[in-house]
Amino acid sequence: MEKNSTLINTMASDMNLSKYPNEDWEQYVGRVIYTAMVLWIKTSTLDTDFFNEMVRGRSKHYIFQKCSHVLMEILSVVPEAYSWFWSKYEQSPKNNNHPIRILRERMLQAGEIVEVGFKSDIAIPDKKMEILTSNVIRIIGMEPQRYHNLVPSGLTWLLKGDNPVNTNETTLPTEFLEWIVKSAKWETTPIMFEMEYFNPYKKSAPYKSWITNLTFNNEEEIILGRTDMYNDQKEYYLIKKTLTDIFWYKLNQFFVDQKAERRIILALRKQVNNPVTAQAVVQSNNCLLKLFSLLPMQEEIIIQTFCWPQNGIADKLNYVMPVEIWPYIRGVLDELEIEVRIIYG
Repeated sequence: MEKNSTLINTMASDMNLSKYPNEDWEQYVGRVIYTAMVLWIKTSTLDTDFFNEMVRGRSKHYIFQKCSHVLMEILSVVPEAYSWFWSKYEQSPKNNNHPIRILRERMLQAGEIVEVGFKSDIAIPDKKMEILTSNVIRIIGMEPQRYHNLVPSGLTWLLKGDNPVNTNETTLPTEFLEWIVKSAKWETTPIMFEMEYFNPYKKSAPYKSWITNLTFNNEEEIILGRTDMYNDQKEYYLIKKTLTDIFWYKLNQFFVDQKAERRIILALRKQVNNPVTAQAVVQSNNCLLKLFSLLPMQEEIIIQTFCWPQNGIADKLNYVMPVEIWPYIRGVLDELEIEVRIIYG
């Protein structure tokens, strides 16, 4: 057995975690330390400020410094987990891709911690419960030392129960695209720069489906285009054709920030009967999810809230989750019109 198994299994036991049968050792260790650092970030917000004991929360700088030190101490004892956190990142504290900064931002997006004061401090939010499915409740705002009866799930904790189903109205990607097409202010000024165009008929992953030739298969077709900007940024355009002109609409910055182009890609694939797919391996106590397309920001936050990245902190295509949360995640994927192949193992 791995030399650090006693330490890792002790940490896991304290957090109600155990190794899944379909997990390798590095994946398991990464998941345990990932969850431990979530708790360290939360616990650190409760530290007393020596200069002002009445202040709620602690500064982002304080949390970063303390938890970075803790993470590096753990990795020095469990070196096999180092690549799970650092494989693609520099160790400079100024790097926004530092694991603690990644975790902190994911926890803020998930509502597991909140900004207070002048947004320079973070704290644990007020306690509340969210009903996710008929038998799963999410607990938010509870002090970490009280988590021992809960089920850890990604960045958050779950409580089993018998509850009324919480249903939320959502907009399907195809409906979202129809709304943009109807409300957009289309322009006919010629585009004077090089552009790539998304081909929804390709069976490959979306990132492999961009071509350089603008081709319309019919007059009703909407095409998604993109062009390169500075710092690896891109601008996205919707393009349509009439008998006399080609019209275009540039996605505004709000849509770009929300990764709306990913939602449009899902819609375009669905419209031509070539939906984006995913695969889920469901076992008695866990589920492995493999995506073949990056998700829009809203749904990506949901997945990262309830699931652990499988192969490293940067992994956004492979996730592992307790089986209790799978029905909720399946609903999220269904609402994205993603065709899920389920394997029961």
